[in-house]
Amino acid sequence: MADFDGTQVGQLLAQMRQTLDTMRAGPQEAGAPREDAVGEAADGQVRAVMRDGRLESVRLDPRVMRLASDDLGEHIVTAVNAALAAARQPTAGVPVTVDPARLAEQLREVQDASVRQMSMFGQAMNDVLARMRESGGGR
Repeated sequence: MADFDGTQVGQLLAQMRQTLDTMRAGPQEAGAPREDAVGEAADGQVRAVMRDGRLESVRLDPRVMRLASDDLGEHIVTAVNAALAAARQPTAGVPVTVDPARLAEQLREVQDASVRQMSMFGQAMNDVLARMRESGGGR
């Protein structure tokens, strides 16, 4: 079984922090593909699709083209806004109840405390060894 020193524990916690930062960045920044976000209006006759933060398409059912231009415009705006809202929703792989920022802060606190404790432990062990050498028990 390998011994862990303060440096190894610090490295392990730093890797965990990096993983958390990647998770917090979300799939767009992490390079993972994201599903299209879809918004609809007028009982599905107007459909807007968002992909990668951009409006990908707007589909209009031919029947909706009979509406007055103001009404049609309102339905398009409603569908696009619904698609935008859907695009902002958390991904399925990230639980909604987890606050990655708070979790990252707690991890930083744990890392800092563990590095301090490991440093103090290492210093205490060095002091013990020095005393043993002085008394002649460390030969």
